[in-house]
Amino acid sequence: MKNNLNISNKFLKFGEFVKIDNNTKEFDSRQIQQVFVLDNQIFLTFDMCPTNQLDTEVIDFLIENKIPATFFVNVRWFLQNKSKDLSFLKNPLFTVGAHGYDHIDPSKQSDEEQLKDVRSCLEFWQDLDTEIKWYRVPHGHPTETVLNFFEENGIKCASWNGPVFDKQSMYTKYSPNEAAKFYIKNSLSAGDILIMHANGEGENTYEMLKLVVSECKTRGFNFSQLR
Repeated sequence: MKNNLNISNKFLKFGEFVKIDNNTKEFDSRQIQQVFVLDNQIFLTFDMCPTNQLDTEVIDFLIENKIPATFFVNVRWFLQNKSKDLSFLKNPLFTVGAHGYDHIDPSKQSDEEQLKDVRSCLEFWQDLDTEIKWYRVPHGHPTETVLNFFEENGIKCASWNGPVFDKQSMYTKYSPNEAAKFYIKNSLSAGDILIMHANGEGENTYEMLKLVVSECKTRGFNFSQLR
């Protein structure tokens, strides 16, 4: 397997993938990009990577329009923003998924470091009485070690379909917003897990969210949480 990321080959075992860009990945089937559904459901998800920001405009729009979503919250982000109003995480419209403790790419960690990070993350949420059923690995790079751990503990590993809608990838040069518009108009299908950010680092996240919601509703899609 060609290593396009200059990552040590010891991490490129069966079950892992080389990330070429946001649309071209070699996936292990245990990473869930799309949920089997019997109707036209779409799953909006928002990563909360470590920043000192909360995109309240995005949160308010979802609440005001009663749009379900799932937030993949990194522990460092939570700790950096705990003085803010985070009551939206308890809103029944939303579910919380885990997004690591330190937001380190697992492909740059040893097996022991990976498992320590995942366990610390899960213990943190357990202490807050938050049950974690879904986990999105930081940077979208789950290794065999992490995937095995999830499988053993009944945790679903979330990926996403299409590009990251609001953030420039280091692996691509195209505009994330333009790529998102193209995907929504040409490739969107029922069960898709879509990804954006609500931690202040997305590009035009609020405008993209409104576009996604409008386009989905026009085409008869509705929204659900990951459960």
